Amino acid sequence: MWTRRVIAAVAVTLCVGLSLAWQQKKQPEPFALRISFGHRDTQPTDWSGNLTVQNGKLILLRGWRFAPKDTIEAKQGSWKCTSQRHVAPGKRVAVGRPDAPPAPEPTSIWPVGVELVVEGKSAEVTVQLAQGRFGFRTNELVLGKPLTFLGDQVRVERMPVFEAVCPPAPLKSEQPYQDDYPALWIDPADGRQYVAWISYRAGEDTLYVASRAQSGAPWNLQTLASGDLFRVALAGSSQGLWVVWSAQLQGNWDLYGRQIDARGHSGEVVRLTEAPGSDMWHRMVSDRRGRLWLVWQGFRNGQADILARVFDGRWHPEMRISDSAANDWDPAVVADTELDRVWIAWDTYEPGYYD
Repeated sequence: MWTRRVIAAVAVTLCVGLSLAWQQKKQPEPFALRISFGHRDTQPTDWSGNLTVQNGKLILLRGWRFAPKDTIEAKQGSWKCTSQRHVAPGKRVAVGRPDAPPAPEPTSIWPVGVELVVEGKSAEVTVQLAQGRFGFRTNELVLGKPLTFLGDQVRVERMPVFEAVCPPAPLKSEQPYQDDYPALWIDPADGRQYVAWISYRAGEDTLYVASRAQSGAPWNLQTLASGDLFRVALAGSSQGLWVVWSAQLQGNWDLYGRQIDARGHSGEVVRLTEAPGSDMWHRMVSDRRGRLWLVWQGFRNGQADILARVFDGRWHPEMRISDSAANDWDPAVVADTELDRVWIAWDTYEPGYYD
């Protein structure tokens, strides 16, 4: 599993952001909100408090950027939390001489807060903090236009409705699952939703795929692969969904895939790359004709190039996309909505630095 630098060790919940338009019409429209505190703090500050909901129902309450010592009582609608000092967003440590003392790390106070889901289009939410009391109605909130309170110290913003595909592990759990690299695809024909991710636990990775017919329906979970895995890509057509991942076997990373048909049955594992160099950083998209385009970074003759394969009922041979004599990294691909083509972008070291 690839190692990553993180500011704090936290249990990660894999969540899927679902548009409010997907909610079933018969169900009361839920509102997902984030209330964040401490936007003008210069020192760590206690932002403990509680909230009440009238003309509606509180469905979910959880912490946002909580430290291990912060707590929440969801049933009581209360919490205890403090804004914390971390590396300042957008800042970097100045580069100095190797023999000089390290430069001080630029820091700032990070806001902390709570996330909640409220049922009720005109529900009234009242928040009580030591710093003051304020309230708002859910129908006052618009995506992208937060409300501010208490001298701009508090921000309330509407979020896409979220739900946990797999529940988070309790804090300080022994060998918890750590979920990463999610990929989402929604079938435009019938609205079926798919989400895939890599889950790490006890020295091994597992590739999971969850699917369901519509929002609110239970998730059907499948295990597609296990071992030393990296990243997952999803794309589908009328012939079904393809799931592609990178796996390390005998010291080499290659791409592998499995097809899932409309009934949810998965086919055999197909090896998609054969070269001795590592193949990874893959992405996939379906074009307007229903073909699947898989792009990735592959090492060929000691150099990283951008490569692609097309699936139109069968996988065609790989094509080299980048033509520079330098390393090319981490491609992205998107289908043109008007013309019969796709666009592929990547990083290149051709000018002597990455662009």
